This record gives sequence, structure tokens and C-alpha cells, in this order.
Amino acid sequence: MHWCVSATAVTLSAPWRPGYGRSRNAPIQCTAVRVWEVAAPDAEDKLEWLLLCDAAVVDFAQARECALQYSTRWVIEIYQSCNLRRTLFWQKIDFFSLSTA
Repeated sequence: MHWCVSATAVTLSAPWRPGYGRSRNAPIQCTAVRVWEVAAPDAEDKLEWLLLCDAAVVDFAQARECALQYSTRWVIEIYQSCNLRRTLFWQKIDFFSLSTA
């Protein structure tokens, strides 16, 4: 598997909302980091991420760090989801045990 990483500074304009027009907030300075798969096993299923971060990215190591932080985000979300389900499961058992006592 071969990955490419690139980064560039970008400026996001303030959002436009119907009935309100353009927000009075200042534009947001951030960095766009693009990560893409060059040679995927399935040509139609290539992975590509476009990440926006508030850190300045000036070299490959920093762009790689940004991509790695994003990739571990899913592990954290799955962990949190499992914790929530486990907590709700035990609360449900406690509720039923209290209501039948």
C-alpha cells in the first residue's frame, strides 16, 4: 500500500446563511491536509481524506502526524460507543431489577 500526503494553508470564508447573509466573523485560517492511496487493491475503492486542521503544517512529518491523529479518531469513537452501550445496558438491567423488587 502506498500513500501520498500533501498540505497547504487555506482560508475559509465566514459562512453564508439564508436571511442573514455573510457572517461578520473573520475568515478562518487553517491547513488542508490531503491523504490519498496511490495503488489500492481495488481501483474503484481508493481512500482519500481531505482534513482541515488549525495547526500550521510545514513539512511531511507534521502532515503525517495530522493524518495519524485523524486515523486514531475512529478507534476512540468506537471505544466511546461501546462504553455508552455498556452503560445503557447496565442501566436498563438496574431499572428492571428495581422495578420488579
